[in-house]
Amino acid sequence: MKVKKWKRQKKLNNVFVRFICIFLFFTLFINKIICYAASDSDIWVKYGGEINGRAGFLLDANSGFELYEKRSDEKLYPASLTKIMTAVVVFDNVNNIDEILTFSYNAVTNNLEKNATTIGASAGDTLSVKDCLYAILLPSANDAANALAEYVAGSIRDFVMLMNEKAKELGMTNTHFENPTGLHHDNQYTTARDLGKLMMFAMKNDIFTQICSTNSYKHAPIRRYKNPDNSNNVMLNTNSMLIRGNSNYYRGTIAGKTGYTSQSGYNLIVATERDGMRLIFVVLGCKKINDRFVDAKNVLNFYYENYKSLMIKDVDARFNTSMYDFTIKNIVIVEVLHITVNDRDCITLPKDVDFSDLTYKISYRVEDVNDPYSIGSISYYLNNKLVGSTSLQGRGDDSKEEILTSYLNLSSSVDEVKDVYSSQNSNYINVDMPIYRDSSGNLVFSKPILTLFMILSVLITITILFLFFTSRYFANVNKMVYNRWRKFKRRYRL
Repeated sequence: MKVKKWKRQKKLNNVFVRFICIFLFFTLFINKIICYAASDSDIWVKYGGEINGRAGFLLDANSGFELYEKRSDEKLYPASLTKIMTAVVVFDNVNNIDEILTFSYNAVTNNLEKNATTIGASAGDTLSVKDCLYAILLPSANDAANALAEYVAGSIRDFVMLMNEKAKELGMTNTHFENPTGLHHDNQYTTARDLGKLMMFAMKNDIFTQICSTNSYKHAPIRRYKNPDNSNNVMLNTNSMLIRGNSNYYRGTIAGKTGYTSQSGYNLIVATERDGMRLIFVVLGCKKINDRFVDAKNVLNFYYENYKSLMIKDVDARFNTSMYDFTIKNIVIVEVLHITVNDRDCITLPKDVDFSDLTYKISYRVEDVNDPYSIGSISYYLNNKLVGSTSLQGRGDDSKEEILTSYLNLSSSVDEVKDVYSSQNSNYINVDMPIYRDSSGNLVFSKPILTLFMILSVLITITILFLFFTSRYFANVNKMVYNRWRKFKRRYRL
């Protein structure tokens, strides 16, 4: 009887111990995973609301950092947002935008749907390239887009080829054009992400940005409106986020473009700038005309409240104020070198993160071999995520610069992480490595490696505990303790 009772007690003890071990394992493991995920998500605050558009995309124009996306790679119809690419190709191929072009019969009739927006040009009318650029970017005139295409490439078909070549050059991998207007074609499509890339590139041209930021513009008279003072020669910007007093006005708006066809819905690209942070927002496929502006305001407000953009030259002053001895593999290339960075390049960070929290990586890969001063680039990371980068410009003794450039061009296919200055933070960090040195020179394990070590240590601990509690030694000890407890109870009649 006593043997059966002892076996039953032993079985209960083993079940209890196993339950405790399993509970401990899952508690520690799940808690670690939750803490790890929370720490990362707490840093990268994301907009949690819904947008009315089918697809949306937001990036920092100065750093290229992508902040928000919703179906950003889904192929959709661009409508008149196409005309941004039309303008980009024109700027690439026309040196003087004051040149005069003539509207052909084909330009004012070809592929123009009924009620398509135009400036009312007739065959034989003449306007400057500048007038036509304002016409396509403000009221979205389709006849002007056709005229520009013919002027640049000789035909609309050849111009479309240039558009697709430019899209490929800019990395717009999910985009294809069939016309320069954006009027519907089943095989003319793009994505919100691709349009963000396009707008970021287009805004590097100050004239483009100036045109897009204009509320109204008067073009030269045409045959239909011969009087220069005719109000029909005045073109208004369809981007109401620029217009003070309009319910859609948004402080800081500097450029944008609207688009609409019945197949695409209401589309919008808008660029805004506040506190030095320039954001580009794209929304496609809204059902109502004002939904696109509501989406833009909500998303932009959220990211301006939670993120900041810092100019690299301001926060990483090492690269524009100091002089360094510059050596590569113990070879003195330049005795004294002044390193600078691009004036416009930025990094994008959550507002509660400091620049000192970043890690960085230097590459000696020379991207622009035509730049005699380019010596490489520096990339900045937060939690192993790229938040910005810039090119490094080196200037030193003129007699040594040719040697410097030649050496770097020969070794341009090799990336190295190297100390280029003497200070407390002299270790450049390769954040791609699971184990690296931090800015103080201490060995640091990346988060995935730390998580793996934690899981392994918990498993080993549980295994040891399980083997102990199920061992004969523990059973003997447990039996001895149990017997002494029984004697104690009998003795004191408990």
